[in-house]
Amino acid sequence: MQRKNSALIAILTLTISTIAFLQVADLVSANYYPPPSIEIFSPISAPRVYNESSVQLYVRVNALPSESRSITHISYCLDGKANITLTNIERKDGEGYWTSTEGVIATGNAFSVKTTLDNLAEGNHTLIVYSHAADGTEMSRTKEFTVDYDYVPPENPFGLPSNLPNGTTTLPFTTAQTPQPTINTGPSVNPGSLQPLENPLLIIALASAVTLVLLAVFVFKRKSGGAKTKQG
Repeated sequence: MQRKNSALIAILTLTISTIAFLQVADLVSANYYPPPSIEIFSPISAPRVYNESSVQLYVRVNALPSESRSITHISYCLDGKANITLTNIERKDGEGYWTSTEGVIATGNAFSVKTTLDNLAEGNHTLIVYSHAADGTEMSRTKEFTVDYDYVPPENPFGLPSNLPNGTTTLPFTTAQTPQPTINTGPSVNPGSLQPLENPLLIIALASAVTLVLLAVFVFKRKSGGAKTKQG
């Protein structure tokens, strides 16, 4: 009977630990900017400078899950010109988003689209992205960026990727180098947050699971030893 109780304790411990692990994993994969909101991942503002005439436009609109908030279309305006409607919108339901309340995750629907801004002249540009909902609700977000054909990106002697998520090349800090400023533009399609083993909540959950399992094994062995002593 004691062995059955100890085995049951171990199974319950593993089950609880697994549930805690899955909950923490959901927190790790959550996005920023809870709905309703607009995220412009590209183009990127200063200090990023583009030295080409074509720049990728990558936008995601985060909407509430109710039908009345479903996005019908997305458009943009560049430098005050006529609005252009974007097509080939990809929808993903049931996305998780961080909220202002610690530990609380909201659910929404994401509408993503990618295209290019072509024939860009040198100088500063102003981009406004609009989202249009079925109930007539509209949102907008503005992003400024710079194009300079003569701009030469910083050298990359360490062989790092030239297109990091934040849009700049960030080199490892040394005593002879001044750290470059970066801009937090949020996550990528899936931004971008901490890796699982870097998240303190996940580490705590795993440590708790291991501790509970070891405790169950200790209790099992102790009861088994006591039973043998009484039989002797």
